[in-house]
Amino acid sequence: MAQTSSLSVPKTWPGGFGAYEYSKRAVQRNLSTLLTLLACTIVVTILGGIMNASIHGSANALVNVITDIITYILAIAQVITLLTSARGKAITPQEALSKVTLPMLIWFAVSSILTAIIAVVSLLCLIVPFFFVAPRLYLAQYFIIDKKMDAVQALQASWKTTGGSAGKVWGIWGTYLVMALPIVTIIGIPFSIYFLFMYQAVSAVLYVFLTKRA
Repeated sequence: MAQTSSLSVPKTWPGGFGAYEYSKRAVQRNLSTLLTLLACTIVVTILGGIMNASIHGSANALVNVITDIITYILAIAQVITLLTSARGKAITPQEALSKVTLPMLIWFAVSSILTAIIAVVSLLCLIVPFFFVAPRLYLAQYFIIDKKMDAVQALQASWKTTGGSAGKVWGIWGTYLVMALPIVTIIGIPFSIYFLFMYQAVSAVLYVFLTKRA
């Protein structure tokens, strides 16, 4: 893997919108790999839908499980690619997929479930706790993939790392929302798709930024 001279991580956090250029740089570094993984995800989703429409019973449930597993594998490979990009390196689809392990797959799925449960509980406890809790769990899956942690360890690490940085996460979410708004118009759809695609590395950029600072 060749290392590039231009890094995608800022020395000081530039805010949600300011982080766009860093995310864009990271995405461009491994654009072909990300497009390949995206294409594979779309194909798997379409094939799963076609098979579900043509079969019934227990076979239908089996197809759903297989489709979900493959989708998770591709999602993890995508995160691996984004992390690699944020650190200034190139990676091929084969290399990204080869780094996916069974424990990583299991804890990635478990952390997604735990994060959703915690977020819902905090929301039911009143809206205010949700605003504090949700951004603190934002980076859990990155710790699973990068540090080989289990789900609980990753949630704890995310909570600790994002201490004092919840505003950065909310800034990212706000930027996502603004970029998605043009989708309500036909003309704005391609612009939203482009900006959202180029912004997909921002979480990896934030993760590397905060862990380097720590």
